[in-house]
This record gives sequence, structure tokens and C-alpha cells, in this order.
Amino acid sequence: MQRKRDAGVNEVIASILIVALVIALAIIIGSIVFGVIVIQPKSAYIPPRVEVVNYSGQQAISLSSRGGDPAVLDKGDGVQYALGIYVENSSVSSRVTPDAGVGTFGPGQTLYIYYHNGEYRVTDNLTGKVFGQLPPGPLTLRLVDENARLLVYKEGIGLGGSAGPIIPPPIPSCGTITGIVYNDLNGNGQRNPGEPGLSGWTIQYRSRNKPSDPWSAWTGTSTGVDGVYVFSSLPYLTVYFYEVRVVVPGGWFVTHPTTDYSFHLNPDDKCYATGIDFGIRQI
Repeated sequence: MQRKRDAGVNEVIASILIVALVIALAIIIGSIVFGVIVIQPKSAYIPPRVEVVNYSGQQAISLSSRGGDPAVLDKGDGVQYALGIYVENSSVSSRVTPDAGVGTFGPGQTLYIYYHNGEYRVTDNLTGKVFGQLPPGPLTLRLVDENARLLVYKEGIGLGGSAGPIIPPPIPSCGTITGIVYNDLNGNGQRNPGEPGLSGWTIQYRSRNKPSDPWSAWTGTSTGVDGVYVFSSLPYLTVYFYEVRVVVPGGWFVTHPTTDYSFHLNPDDKCYATGIDFGIRQI
């Protein structure tokens, strides 16, 4: 008689446990559906190779992807992997700002962190960039999965000396003219550390086939991030001459050069022109 009574008690307990389990599962599923419980996405980053590199006498930090899933350099909605890059010293943590057009980091890609006008920026090409020396002292680089809120990489970086590989500037393609418009704060006619590039300024060129021919009409473009401008796909012939000038608004004057640039792009010598820079100062 005792055995029958025990069996009945066990069945009641089992029924209660099953009901409790069903209720718990229903609560969990409902919380997920209604957003009370958020399932964080898996972080799928492979730590990059990090180096301090020297470029045009200044230091930058290179990040070379070694694989993994590509990520966007933002908290953009609807993306699975969003990567935040932070550089910090003993007192301040700074989020790195991507340059215009630099939005992803994925397999086979190399990014460069440089310091300009008091902030850290990241680019995929240092050509034409103007930047200052990285702040002295030890720095820490952190990569954060912004969606999952996970630290995916952290490394201390020591600066100083000439450590790190030297990155030679890439050779521009033939028929290219490039330069920088910068704010010549001290008016000495040369670019000094801390003098910013000027974006949105108009640069123009004109050309002629030989000295006896009339000049073409002026063709213009605007400076972009950090004051950099580029003319590309231009004709380059032995006697094809070019003039380049900056359009100066009222209240400003040119400190460098003293006259417009004049040169020709020679396929047998130098079929491109770099460093066609303009120093500008406010009156």
C-alpha cells in the first residue's frame, strides 16, 4: 500500500516539474522575441599584425588583416560585425576616426592610424596625408566589436627611435598631378608640423601642346580631406605644358609659390607631378 502511495507522489512531482520547465521555456522564448533578452552575435575577428611604421619622417601605426570576417568601421545598423578602433594613453581613450571612403577592414587589407590636428585618424593609403608625430609615451591599441560589446584585441605600443619598416610612397600613375593646400600659419612659405590642410579649396590647371599654342580653358577640382587634391588621366607628351593655380578668396593670400606652377609631363622622364603644394595665409 505504501508503494502505491509513493508512486502517486512521484507522478505529481514529475508533472509539476514538467509544467515548470514549460513555463520557464515560454518565458525565455518570449523574452528573446520581445527583445528583453538579446543574443549577442559571435565575434569573428582574427587579431591583426600591428607595427609602428615610418612614413615621410613621421610615425604611424599599421594594422594588417590576417583573415576573419570583414567588418565595418562604425556602429552601423544591420551589419553583423562593426569594429571600433581606440588608442589610449595613461589618461585618455580616443576613438579613431576613419577618413572619407575608408569604411571596412577585412582579409588582405592594411589600415594606417595617424595623428592629425589632435585626433587619431585611420586611412588605407598614406599617400598625400599630412600628419604629426604620435604623442610620446606608451600607447594602447584596442579593437572593440561594437555590436557584441566585446574587446577583441588589445596591445601596448611603444614609440620612439626609427623602429618599424619604412613605407616608400607609391609611384603615381602617369598623367597625374597632386598636391596639398595648407594653412601657412607662420607665413614662411613651407609646410611645418601642425599647419592644417584646407579642404574645399579650388585648384585649376590649363595646358597646351607646345609653347606657341594657346592655353586651354582652366579645369578645376576641390581639395579633399587634409587639403589634398588630385588631377588624373591627363595627357603626357614631351612638349605638353601645364600650369596649376589655386583660386584664393578674399581675405587670404598665397605664401608659396610666388607664381603659378608651370611644368610639363614627360613620358621619357617624369610623367607625373607630385608636391604641387600651395601655402595659404589669412590676411
